[in-house]
Amino acid sequence: MAKKDFMQTIKYIVSIAVVYFLSLNLTFAFTKEPDGFRDLKWGTDISSLKGMVKVNPDSYRKENENLFYYNTKVNDILYFFSQGKLKQVTLRIQNLNSDNEKLIEEALTKDYGNPEGPFCYDNECSFDWRGDKTQIIFSYSSVNREALITFRTGL
Repeated sequence: MAKKDFMQTIKYIVSIAVVYFLSLNLTFAFTKEPDGFRDLKWGTDISSLKGMVKVNPDSYRKENENLFYYNTKVNDILYFFSQGKLKQVTLRIQNLNSDNEKLIEEALTKDYGNPEGPFCYDNECSFDWRGDKTQIIFSYSSVNREALITFRTGL
């Protein structure tokens, strides 16, 4: 192969690789990345919130919380704080059925774009949405019929 043909082949391969990696980034980007959960923004100070009940040193529950998410009954919502600032919210769903699992996955995808995943091992799967401020992880077990939806920030 002549040197000119070799260089053209290299340029072609590099171009394909760049397009591929750019398309991955666009595929998994948030369409509407949240800056927190519901009406609470990341970094909100726990001292500014009313109706928060301490569960352990870093986690709280909200009094009179709306325990529905995408028309699915949620068993628990925990708010996690680091140095007094909101960093993570985790929703726990028990008695999950395949209809609810599909509803949540489709609703999250509609709201936030295509996720990374599913990543499955044994009977557990997870989907991952990552943005500049927020990561959302939806994980479920078909054996335990439980799911977690975690919203968190790295800020």
